[in-house]
Amino acid sequence: LHAALPFFWPASEPKYDGRYLSEWLWMYYQYIPDNSNPEFLEVRNAIRNIGTNALPYYLNWIVYEPREWPDWIRDKPTLYNFLVGTRYRRPYYAIAGIGILGTNAISAVPALEALMKDSSKVRFTGHVMMALGSIGETSIPILETALADTNQFHRIAIPYALQAAALQAGTNACLPILIEATRDRDSSVRQHATIVLKRIAPEVLDGAPSEPKTE
Repeated sequence: LHAALPFFWPASEPKYDGRYLSEWLWMYYQYIPDNSNPEFLEVRNAIRNIGTNALPYYLNWIVYEPREWPDWIRDKPTLYNFLVGTRYRRPYYAIAGIGILGTNAISAVPALEALMKDSSKVRFTGHVMMALGSIGETSIPILETALADTNQFHRIAIPYALQAAALQAGTNACLPILIEATRDRDSSVRQHATIVLKRIAPEVLDGAPSEPKTE
């Protein structure tokens, strides 16, 4: 199957070892359930080797709008499901690819920050936040500022993006931000901040405030 897949990848995409970027990312998602598999490490290494040449694609994919397919493709369920599936996964490919690059993707931070604030991209704000978080510690101040801005779209995704940043960087720098978020005026933000703290530092919850801020 893998040998046939490149037919569907755009020829403009960067390649490594004869495979297109999209193909490597498609394979990456097949191996995620078994990341102890040596082939998973090979796939991740290939994506890392493509490196920052992939960033323009990731920035495009993370706000990808699925296209409408012609009837002749819709009439072929196997082909249609494959094409729709690979394209719907593009935002997740972007998050995964940026996460694999980690701090090497730091040059994408300004563009991602702009996308996060773009009112025409609200549908994709959560994806963009997760991509920012997957870059690591550099993104934490940006996410903190966004969390403090009650006009920021999709604030409930920020605790999860902070979790991604903490895991990527191996830091606890996000803990004070998350603790502060447990007393946010927005109950949904409080709830999701608490969920993340339970995952990464349940011991701090005993001292976390439970009441929202008041004027």
